[in-house]
Amino acid sequence: MPVPSMVVAFSCEYAGSKVPVRYMGFDMGTGQIRFEGALKDKADLYVNEKGGKFMPRVDLDGHAQPVFEDGAMYLGYAGLHKVDTKTGAVLWGNSFDVTEGSYKRTNSSPVIAGDIVYSSAKGVVRAFDKNSGTLKWTSSDFGAAIPELVVRNGIVIARMGGTYLNAGSREYELKKPLGIVALDAASGQLKWRYDGAKDSTTNMVYDAPPNTVLSADSRSLVGLKADAAGGAKEAFRVPLEFKAKSSGGKKAAKMAGKFALGGVRAMAKKDT
Repeated sequence: MPVPSMVVAFSCEYAGSKVPVRYMGFDMGTGQIRFEGALKDKADLYVNEKGGKFMPRVDLDGHAQPVFEDGAMYLGYAGLHKVDTKTGAVLWGNSFDVTEGSYKRTNSSPVIAGDIVYSSAKGVVRAFDKNSGTLKWTSSDFGAAIPELVVRNGIVIARMGGTYLNAGSREYELKKPLGIVALDAASGQLKWRYDGAKDSTTNMVYDAPPNTVLSADSRSLVGLKADAAGGAKEAFRVPLEFKAKSSGGKKAAKMAGKFALGGVRAMAKKDT
């Protein structure tokens, strides 16, 4: 018999810059509570840009989204924690700083591949044993936010930098360096690094048959060989031209960030 769907709600009481996070899982069919609990490690709150200027609202919206797999929930609010979705108990937890100042959504949601779960925070990628929570490796600090991780064929592909909302100023700002790094999934060793993005960067798309990673900036769509060694290798480059012209890195970043990668991917296949 299939397990009924559920919805999880998170709450916290404002008591300073860091707060304990509570969670409750509800059965979507009946509304009954299926589990509840709390993290002992405290999380940072972010100013909600829709709140008032003199009486701001704060919430957890700037953090990475939780991930669910095999009766467990993985939370990136205050490091990385694994929660049993039957009992609400914290199965294991690793506490580390995940907050990039006032910038929102700068970290990737946890990514699970086999018995390893990967997370990013403040320019660093970490790999943990899924069952015990033991830290397997920590990458170098790449000096930029890492909002996206893809794990394929023994390689962790991480996107660096981008345009983020500064919850304090309520302005979008470009954070560098911009590009992509590829790490050995077993050791965290750097395989290649691409720093060629200009003014902005979009989300990544992994194209399986050619084993290629696609990403666009303000000028071009670039396909990178995922299995390259010793340095980034371009599979192709397609020039892009936006109909709405804008000047300055910040404006260009916004434009490229809004460009749909679905259309970009189709263009790449057509032109190559």
